[in-house]
Amino acid sequence: MKLIFSRDVNEETSVHMTIDGEERAFTYPELINQLLQAGPLEPSETRGTFSQQEIDSINNMVDDINEASSGAEASSSDIESAETEDDAGEEIPF
Repeated sequence: MKLIFSRDVNEETSVHMTIDGEERAFTYPELINQLLQAGPLEPSETRGTFSQQEIDSINNMVDDINEASSGAEASSSDIESAETEDDAGEEIPF
């Protein structure tokens, strides 16, 4: 999945996402769902005129999202493991 930042001739910025090669409108719930299911974001794309500072900021944001989501995946698997194993590490039958 990749985020696409676009700026039109009126200097209005919009964000879309690509999932499996299909460009879609950006929504936070879908972003979170995709991060949990498919893993980290690919490097973002910019269309239109963006300053180098803006591009750097976008890239830093993507890095921060990827770092946070990888931590969330680890926490989620730790919780699942703790819920299905007893103190001796044996699986609990339920």
